Amino acid sequence: RRQRQMCIRDRFRVVFKADDADHFVDVEVGDQIAIKDLKAMLNLVQAMLRAADQCFDAVFKPLLQDVAEREYARDLALRLPHVNVAILRLQQLIGPGVRGPLAALLACHPTPSPIGFDPAIQLLHLDDAAAALAFAAKVELAGVYNVASAGTIRWHEALSVTGRPRFPVLPVRAAMLEPLLARLKIPFLPAELLDLLLFGHAVDTQKIERAGWKAQYDQQGCLFETQQDPSPSTTAN
Repeated sequence: RRQRQMCIRDRFRVVFKADDADHFVDVEVGDQIAIKDLKAMLNLVQAMLRAADQCFDAVFKPLLQDVAEREYARDLALRLPHVNVAILRLQQLIGPGVRGPLAALLACHPTPSPIGFDPAIQLLHLDDAAAALAFAAKVELAGVYNVASAGTIRWHEALSVTGRPRFPVLPVRAAMLEPLLARLKIPFLPAELLDLLLFGHAVDTQKIERAGWKAQYDQQGCLFETQQDPSPSTTAN
């Protein structure tokens, strides 16, 4: 029995739990049915791990980033007590001259849209971003603050404001194919924006608003300003 158990572990690298020595799972090297069952189990485990990775990326990474930023601000404040440390977390920039990933996607004609998804997005007008930075310096803010233009907007509503037609696209990552798709002028969803276009993203800006800052633009206003962009070749980060 000991040799048999060693053979099982050496062949499959899996430890099977049992109540006693008589209830070990019998798996022979040549047992094709058992091998298929084991492969099915491993496939299930791999699928669960992939789902966990996606959940981690969508849910826990922003939380860890928030914790890291707060720890950085706290550490810097302790080392330099005479300095006010403020971290402004800016949403996706948009406005005349801005060519960030989301702004560039909204400027496409037609605009790629994930099939079956209508996420809530939150934009930040360039003027609102500049005003927030100036406000933080003027009043000497300290801490971590979310910054976005007022409200949120659904993807289909954003396209209605821009007046650009939708181009339905399967919500899959194709990072390796993006240069080829761009050369062929085939609409696609940028891999870096896929999570945003599937699940959406919005932040609470009440903290900086309580400090006295207020956005000049709402989401519709951000998109309307984009329509008036006179310099499509300009790049702004």
